[in-house]
Amino acid sequence: MSWRSMAATVRGQLESPGGAQVERALKRAARDLCRRTGVLVEELAALDAVAGEVTYAVAASTGYELRRVKTVTLNGNEVDASQWRYAAAVRSVVLSMAPAADATGGLVVAAVVAPLVTISADLPAWFEERWGDVIEAGALVRLMGQRRKAWFDADGAADARSKWRAGESAARRDVRAQGRDGTLAYAPPLSGGWK
Repeated sequence: MSWRSMAATVRGQLESPGGAQVERALKRAARDLCRRTGVLVEELAALDAVAGEVTYAVAASTGYELRRVKTVTLNGNEVDASQWRYAAAVRSVVLSMAPAADATGGLVVAAVVAPLVTISADLPAWFEERWGDVIEAGALVRLMGQRRKAWFDADGAADARSKWRAGESAARRDVRAQGRDGTLAYAPPLSGGWK
């Protein structure tokens, strides 16, 4: 599934909307779902651990914003959350203790990410499959609620809002459940493809 195919589904439920408006509404809905729930987690590109260094710049893949750091792993061992912090202002992970030795690719950071509205790449297939209906409902809420447009539909917007809220709740439940039982499967960096 792609932005284009999701847009076709949404356009089929509206009266004459422009394609760019529908795609923008879909991207905003995807961004909002990720921001509000933390449902999309990316394993950022592995960084080289450097002996004596405590600050490491991190970034989400192109087209995504890093919302918060979820875990930090150093040389294969998860670092306790009390031993690091994410400095958002400088987009860096700061360790409380520096690594004792250099390690190529020794620092791995998993972060909650959200797609930017300007993203051109498609969302990961598994994400669209699991959350595509919710994203479409979010776009319909935005579009059907535009009073001065030909596609204004208060009842349709209310129905879509119910689906959106149910989907948002399901995403929050998934995140909580995955965090409890340790089954959260991190998506690898976009540059290397998604699971």
